[in-house]
Amino acid sequence: MSGTKISVVIPTYNRQSLLNRAIGSVLSQNLSALTLELIVVDDGSTSPADVSGFKDKPVKLIRLEKNAGPQIARNTGIRQATGEWVVMLDDDDELIAGALEKAMEHIIKVEDYRQYPVFFFATTNGSIPEPFQIVGPADLMNSILTGDFTPVLQ
Repeated sequence: MSGTKISVVIPTYNRQSLLNRAIGSVLSQNLSALTLELIVVDDGSTSPADVSGFKDKPVKLIRLEKNAGPQIARNTGIRQATGEWVVMLDDDDELIAGALEKAMEHIIKVEDYRQYPVFFFATTNGSIPEPFQIVGPADLMNSILTGDFTPVLQ
């Protein structure tokens, strides 16, 4: 895990106050052994996103010319990411203290973790029977797991 770079992608559309909160939650992470890259993708907001308040921080802003929807914004951010891992975070979400380090600690404990392209972590009202487990697409599609999940992509 030492020296691992994590990119966090936040798509946003006309929600500056929520965006500021989300950015703050990412930048307040304790990343002693991790390197952080934060990419905000403004999805053609009528009031463009402003990250100037974070100018001394690792925040990159990408502006799309027109609103194309959150998935296009996410994909744009993923294509610009340089981290080994990419965390998707919506502009109305917050990371709790230590979330990124905790996620990476769990990931590297999985045998052959590099063979899995995506890990999902339960968040807020997410319901999962154990603190951490590997689940497959069928678990998600068959409603075995419900709630909100934050994907971590390799």
